[in-house]
Amino acid sequence: MRIAVICGGPSAERGISLNSARSVMDHLMPLGWEIVPFYCDTQKNFYRLSRSQLYSNTPSDFDFKLNHTATALTPSEFITECLDVDIVFPAIHGTFGEDGELQEFLEKNDIPFIGSSSTACRKMFDKAKAKNLMAHQGFPTLPHCLIRQEDTPAVRSAIVADFFNKHNVKKAVVKPSSGGSSIGASTVETQEEALEKAEEVFIKKYDYCAMIEPYCEGREFTVLVLQNVKSEVVALIPIEIEREKGDLFKFRHKYLPSRHVEFHCPPRFSLEIIANIQRASENLSHCIESDAIADALKILTPPLRQRLGLPPISGDTDLSPRLMSLSQFCQEAKDEDAFVFIGLHGGDGENGALQGKLDSFGLAYNGSGVEASRLCMDKKETGNIICALDDPLLIAAPKISFKPTDVSNTDFFWLDACQKLQTRDIIIKPQADGCSTGVLRLLSANELSKYVNALIDGISKLPPGTFTYQQPGQDYEVPVHAEEFIFEPFIVTDDIHVTMNELIHKSATGWIELTVGVLEDNGQFYALTPSITLAEGAGKILSLEEKFQGGTGINLTPPPKDIVTIDQIKLIKSKVEKAAKALGIEGYARIDIFFNLKTDQTLIIEANSLPGLTASTVIFQQALAEEPPIYPGEFLSKLVKLGQNRSNK
Repeated sequence: MRIAVICGGPSAERGISLNSARSVMDHLMPLGWEIVPFYCDTQKNFYRLSRSQLYSNTPSDFDFKLNHTATALTPSEFITECLDVDIVFPAIHGTFGEDGELQEFLEKNDIPFIGSSSTACRKMFDKAKAKNLMAHQGFPTLPHCLIRQEDTPAVRSAIVADFFNKHNVKKAVVKPSSGGSSIGASTVETQEEALEKAEEVFIKKYDYCAMIEPYCEGREFTVLVLQNVKSEVVALIPIEIEREKGDLFKFRHKYLPSRHVEFHCPPRFSLEIIANIQRASENLSHCIESDAIADALKILTPPLRQRLGLPPISGDTDLSPRLMSLSQFCQEAKDEDAFVFIGLHGGDGENGALQGKLDSFGLAYNGSGVEASRLCMDKKETGNIICALDDPLLIAAPKISFKPTDVSNTDFFWLDACQKLQTRDIIIKPQADGCSTGVLRLLSANELSKYVNALIDGISKLPPGTFTYQQPGQDYEVPVHAEEFIFEPFIVTDDIHVTMNELIHKSATGWIELTVGVLEDNGQFYALTPSITLAEGAGKILSLEEKFQGGTGINLTPPPKDIVTIDQIKLIKSKVEKAAKALGIEGYARIDIFFNLKTDQTLIIEANSLPGLTASTVIFQQALAEEPPIYPGEFLSKLVKLGQNRSNK
């Protein structure tokens, strides 16, 4: 079967759409189905993509690359392409993809597609219209009011005042009336805040209409609904969303793993309540304990599989997780001659402790062994190894290591660090952690004091606005688990950004930030094509989202030749290979660097012995840039083989 997957679109949810399309391709291709990807830009132009192009990280990547390398399909060409497949899978979220417009286009051209009809999409997309429809059908809904962009300030104030007074609102939620992914959603406690957040919806062009509802206390859940071959609606097992009290289940919680949200499936309700939720979900569609979880699944799963036409699960299938010690796990893995794929980032998963335990059982695993893992985890030791090479073109940033309790006089400590590092702004980060955890650009002794005091007092997060270069509108998550920290000078980089599909490079210091994947097999090192990483967040530091959340970070892979020459790319790769060898890296790693376009110096930031492997991770894009391309499945298989080769030495 040939399936056309359509992604992108004009809405703020375009980045999530790319993740959805990748997921569809990754899960269906192993079943033998052919996937034909198409991308829709903000002007609703369609492009036929290759498999490798679908792994570009963000819409900006697509728009920039396609603008320079491809021609948009005409409407008739796009229709012909869609009629040449068996079915279309719309994966565009938000406007155009979920409001019925795309579905109506497909319907008019007799193109079969997955999902709801254009009529149903139009009913569901606008929250206010959907709520009114549900209320008309007898379903309970929260009261709401609407603020429109064309309303005068006086009209807006009157609407909000009447709503707050009529419903005795103490806390409310303001959000775009259409769209999803919690983009633009905020909690407010006053009428003034509600008006400000509604205006923000308009300014950021999330929607022309903002909805205001009372904040709903209670337990939140989400339900997936499917239609079976008999056209019956089947609600799957609900998932309970546990979040911090008073918080919203927002964009960051939905798409970036966070310790602030937990999911429970089945939910922590009685079986009777779960059944009621499922029945209500099915009607709407027409208009922890491990033992307890396993017992509930044994009751809830069989009838769902039967209604969906799926084969029953074997009666002796064990659905319960088993608690075991690490030694027991290692012994079972050894008995089964299993390969252990480590997906634990930071802590004992990456500092050599787990690797040492696996070595003691003779188990093969991915990544480096004990010593290289330990070295790469410690940023200061990594820098010492690089400095010891005494290579003027391969350097490391100067560092100051300290514990929070060492900072007794903040003013003196700050001035002393600035003098030693020859910098005005300082980067602070945990000495032995990665993934941008706890990394922050500090501007003053006062900001250092806030950071250190939070660590000493065990405060897990600080409110928005605490630091100048904190991510706007977000709490700052304090790395309270870290024991030692390092200072590094803040490095001013050239300004590189994409505007209107054009790449702009404004030279300043010559420094640019890149990340480079590197492979090792039997002592031979090979660096993949580097990627320029563009930090758009506060303080020009790559955020956790830009590194690992699909649709957020911009990576230019390979670097444009008018910025980094072919000879410079060769030099970068050779220096990264030299650094990887000095650190004793085995199998694979990702090394983050600064490169100076004027002096040809490579400055090592840090080495990640277990790089993140999310769908948006740039190491996949670098593998796809190889000739021939190495697709994600093949790349993961390669990492396993490299681990096996290391174990067999």
